[in-house]
Amino acid sequence: MCATGLSTTASRVSRSANGRRLCRLLHGNEQGANSLEVAFIALFLFILIAGIVDVGGAFQHYIIVINASREGVRTYARLPCTASNRSAVRSAIVAAAVGEAANSGLTLLTKNVTINPDPAAACPANNSQVRVTVQDDFSTLMGAFWNATSFPVRAQTSMMFYGVDE
Repeated sequence: MCATGLSTTASRVSRSANGRRLCRLLHGNEQGANSLEVAFIALFLFILIAGIVDVGGAFQHYIIVINASREGVRTYARLPCTASNRSAVRSAIVAAAVGEAANSGLTLLTKNVTINPDPAAACPANNSQVRVTVQDDFSTLMGAFWNATSFPVRAQTSMMFYGVDE
């Protein structure tokens, strides 16, 4: 390797013990450098792939949360609300949102569902807007690197209240 482009005499010298030592001093050990390069590239690729998986998981989490809020507000908009069934309507809305999230593999707590206006307090007027907000925390894989192990994912959906299931 060191004797490339040299005369045959120089080539014979580089094959001797002193020549090999001189060659190692001049050019170093390339096997260690190659291993180090592979280690850096593998680390970079691992972080890149883990980041892609993290972003994909966050996007899936967001889709589940928005579907839960849509299902909750759809239930709210179509259930008839009377003075005698207001708490049952509220329970049905929360159950619809929590159930939709559970069907997708997300455990959603009832405290994470906010209803506006709250049917337990008063029934909304026909043709008024009703809103269901669902918020949950997404736990990241790579968040420890930038001190963010979880972040809130929030979705809000509104619909016109009809109060009649057709």
